Amino acid sequence: MDYERAAFVQQEYRFATSEDLSVLANYPNAVERIFNTQLNSTDATALASSLLDTLKVPATIYEVELDSMIMSDDLAGSLPRYNATFPAFNVTNKPTKLISLETDFLSQRTTIRVRT
Repeated sequence: MDYERAAFVQQEYRFATSEDLSVLANYPNAVERIFNTQLNSTDATALASSLLDTLKVPATIYEVELDSMIMSDDLAGSLPRYNATFPAFNVTNKPTKLISLETDFLSQRTTIRVRT
């Protein structure tokens, strides 16, 4: 038995917080984001800082349905990045990052969400 891990798990609350008061000043209705993980304190703090750096910048999210399936094996190594072109929204070759995907095995299609 790993006694250090057991002591860690028995702690009722474990939080790592990262905040930028300028975000709240610029966006008074900004919501607090909570991500539940099982990370240790060091890794949780690093993740909180990384997420804050990403999420404090305004972005646009596009949802796109693909005529093919993306499987979890396709994500090995790193998340894909796409250059999006949406003529209806006057978007041409804009770099985006994958933030979520949903694969429908019956229709053999995948719905992705990408963030600018």
